[in-house]
Amino acid sequence: MRRKRWIRGNAYAADAHEIIVPYGRTSERLGKVGDKYGYKRVLLMNVTKGRERVVGFVLAPLHKSERTLLRIILWGLAKRLGPVSKWLHVLVLDRGYWGAQYLLDLNRHYGIDLVTRAQHEDLAVVQDLEGLVSDSQTKWQSWQETHSRRGRIQVQGVGVEGLDLVDAHEQVLGEMNAVVADEYDLEGRRLRDEKGQERPRFHYVTPLPTAARPHRIRQYYRQRWGIENEGFRELTQTWALDRLAGRRFNALNSRTAFVLMLYNAEHLLQMKHPGPWQQERQRRRAWGEQALIGGLSVATYTEEGRLGLFTPGQYGDLIAERERTRLVATLREALRRGEDLERAIQRLTSLPPRQA
Repeated sequence: MRRKRWIRGNAYAADAHEIIVPYGRTSERLGKVGDKYGYKRVLLMNVTKGRERVVGFVLAPLHKSERTLLRIILWGLAKRLGPVSKWLHVLVLDRGYWGAQYLLDLNRHYGIDLVTRAQHEDLAVVQDLEGLVSDSQTKWQSWQETHSRRGRIQVQGVGVEGLDLVDAHEQVLGEMNAVVADEYDLEGRRLRDEKGQERPRFHYVTPLPTAARPHRIRQYYRQRWGIENEGFRELTQTWALDRLAGRRFNALNSRTAFVLMLYNAEHLLQMKHPGPWQQERQRRRAWGEQALIGGLSVATYTEEGRLGLFTPGQYGDLIAERERTRLVATLREALRRGEDLERAIQRLTSLPPRQA
């Protein structure tokens, strides 16, 4: 995909997703966390707008750490494609991947920059940040953003550089930079959530420069919503990514790979053939919310090499229509030749049906 320039931009995001098995405990490599049984899947996706492509995934038992699974993806990509830093420059991670040593190791080992959010407010790095930005001399920057649910909002942020990351024993592991951001409405009031409480302050951590352009770091982090909201929603609702293909792990893993290839293929068609893709999308919407991978179970090729995907009912209707057309054409030809109608019908009923 990169060689053909089907992927643009150097920003990627990783996200973990749980597949819960509500009943039955005989599936291979089933994991358990608390009372939940199931699997965990981590995806690595390009998050450039309009060029969302899945480039790697791993499926594992539920109890496996997403940080370990992400390392497996990066290791595999490095083995197949060479140095990851040549095409992945910025990796956006949510708070589930937090860990000072882990983040520093990814940055040093793979040579890639990271953007993540501090896991909670009790971290030493957050406390240091709060102390630094509380100074009255701190120069905050202001910019506006457009959100799907909140509309146009105002953001105030400040970048801080040279922060120490420490372990549980207060040992300095290395340095990172950070951004602190608050959200306001256009009248200058702090945004509130559905319960009426003020939205929390955001603390982003990254090795990228932050002092001059703190909004750039927040913009990177906001891009991960493409994989968490739009990406997973489309994969689960349209392509039924969570549907269990059986009890064997290889079957589950293979189905995941197949669905992700279909997801990428559809997005490539959208990019290369927007008109026909939009027509097909409107046709699909008439089917309701059924998943494509579950409903379209018949695949056919024409003699010209075109691929068609159908539900069993649609394919049956298509075959029936073809047979009706053939019968009518044959009868008309028999009548044109002056052949007796009863004889023509008898001859037709003795012919084998054409192959589909």
